[in-house]
Amino acid sequence: MRSDLERRWWLGCLAAVLIAAFQGRGQNLEDPPKITTVQDNLSESEDDHVEAAALFAHGRVLLQRRELADALRRFQRAWRFDQDLVSIMTEIVPLTVALKREDEATRYALIAAKQQEVPEDILLKLAALLAERDQVDLALSLYLKCPPEVQNNLAVQFEIGRLARLTGEFAQSADAFADVWQRLENDETDRNSVPGQRLLEKPEMVYTLFGECFLRAKRLDDAEKAFRIADTAKPNPALLGLQMAMVESARGHRDRALEELDKYFDSKSSSAGMAPYELLERLLDGPDAEGPAEDAAETAPTPDQPAKDNAATPSRKPSPHLLDRLRALSAADPDNAMLGYFVADRLRGADQLDEARAAFEKLIKQAPAADGYVALADIYFRQRSLEPLVTLLGDAAGKTSSLEPLAATLAPLLQDAAARKEMADIARAIAQNKPADPPLGTTMALALLEVQAGDVESGGQFLELALGQSGPGKGQFAVNYAFALLRQEQP
Repeated sequence: MRSDLERRWWLGCLAAVLIAAFQGRGQNLEDPPKITTVQDNLSESEDDHVEAAALFAHGRVLLQRRELADALRRFQRAWRFDQDLVSIMTEIVPLTVALKREDEATRYALIAAKQQEVPEDILLKLAALLAERDQVDLALSLYLKCPPEVQNNLAVQFEIGRLARLTGEFAQSADAFADVWQRLENDETDRNSVPGQRLLEKPEMVYTLFGECFLRAKRLDDAEKAFRIADTAKPNPALLGLQMAMVESARGHRDRALEELDKYFDSKSSSAGMAPYELLERLLDGPDAEGPAEDAAETAPTPDQPAKDNAATPSRKPSPHLLDRLRALSAADPDNAMLGYFVADRLRGADQLDEARAAFEKLIKQAPAADGYVALADIYFRQRSLEPLVTLLGDAAGKTSSLEPLAATLAPLLQDAAARKEMADIARAIAQNKPADPPLGTTMALALLEVQAGDVESGGQFLELALGQSGPGKGQFAVNYAFALLRQEQP
């Protein structure tokens, strides 16, 4: 085995020769060789430099042999030892790109961008890759590191606006979009460019995006103009009514907002998700009833951010006026499941449980959704309707082999031993009534419920029963049960 001194001597000799070859480019082959000496007491930084030089030199040899992966590993190790010797942008990033290791390329390019100038083609390529992967903050930071002349490119400016909106920087986004808009309208060169023509292929989407961003940035006149241009390109009276309602609400014009919102409701559309009903709630019950809407655009449907499907339960009880308005809308549009879920949830929030229960029971047959199961489980438990609750949990477990979507709602039930015992008796009675084919979902649900509550013995009985039945989902159920059991055994 070589001694440490011999190792240093060898590395020193190799480094001296190869550094002279690769870095001392002014030296001629006919120049007299440089004298190298062995230094016994190298400092840590000097030792690292020698190690880095040897690795770097080996990497260059491997690179000449086209052994790219091995060369990259040597350069990466050399960079860790001496970051001044190895250039990330010259040696490392090009190899990671050539090897299609996008994650590594991005990571090193971000490091390099903080320390040195990065070629714009690398910045643009990596920024586009990050944006494609929804790493919007990093993508935006790379675009903003591009030189001003690159940022001024129409496509880059539009992408900066789009990414800034996604990161919540609405003022920055609005500025970028305003520049793109002005150039599309007034600059024939930009309008006829490839990016300009591509944007103008879908003006209804582009100007809707502009309008939504201007609305968030409180540039309300620009928002209204953009929304109307989008509607001119592709008429959609229902969506325009909702957009104008949001603009008028942000201006503090409550009555005008309600008038515009009625245009959406009259269309019997459900394309905007819960946004119109949440806006109605704010106008009738929230701060919008008395002044400008601070969050009028919070639920605005946009081209690259679909409308929300779930209705967040408000922190206070809905007013009778709001409930009457929602009932009237639902009666006029009974097939609108989105509206139906919103109305049922607000009835539950108002403690009108019988009416809410009937609405949710109809909805989960018409358009099953996790929100419906969660709400019904809550209602059944609050009403102590345990037999329907057993059936509901069995239905949910039969579809998903899990009760995880209902975890928050079932938390009080896990603490109620009497209710669980009654539910277990109900499930056993169901199994006895159908000895040849008891419902698999019911036994799975009770097994999971009992083990999560800490009653391993009862849970094990239902587990044994479930595993003896036929039906889909048993494998995943067994895995979920095992994890629940492990959580119980942890201190």
